[in-house]
Amino acid sequence: MDQQAVSCPSPRPAAPASGDVRVLTRTTGIEVWCPHYPGFIERAMVLGGAFANGRWHFAVGMVERVRDACVRSFGTTGDDAPDLCIARVHLGAVQDRGSLFLLGRELARRAGPKHHVQLGPGVTLVEGGFYRTGGGLGRPRLAPFANTILEVRDVPLVLAVEAERVLPDVVAVVEVTRSTVCHDAE
Repeated sequence: MDQQAVSCPSPRPAAPASGDVRVLTRTTGIEVWCPHYPGFIERAMVLGGAFANGRWHFAVGMVERVRDACVRSFGTTGDDAPDLCIARVHLGAVQDRGSLFLLGRELARRAGPKHHVQLGPGVTLVEGGFYRTGGGLGRPRLAPFANTILEVRDVPLVLAVEAERVLPDVVAVVEVTRSTVCHDAE
């Protein structure tokens, strides 16, 4: 593997966390617009969802379960204002594949073994980097250096806290950036 460090191209512009997901209840069923996210796809399939015309479709009686799946996957249903935070992800402790989905979004991807790594919306490289190439034909790898840390902005706090609990060597909440919790004046 080529040992030369590579700087990442500029990350894509961040999108508002709640703007990525929409849940609509119609008389014919429930429709969900959301980004591609493997965790949601698994939950949607369990709930009997079908993907067609760029959105997920569910039976009418599933509204609470569908909303719960959205909150568990994305930290929002799109019609709420979740508490947001900045989280850091240590890639040295993550299984290396061609893309990394965590915290309700795709954090990084390498389209092919000889392509540069692209960071997702709201993701910046804090420390480390990626090898110039990663993986073999048809099986790209991110190939991060052992010390690579990504910072992820506008993460719903509920997702970051759960990820930090389940993956303490990988995820750390750095700062709460927006809180909807009201504090009484003393």
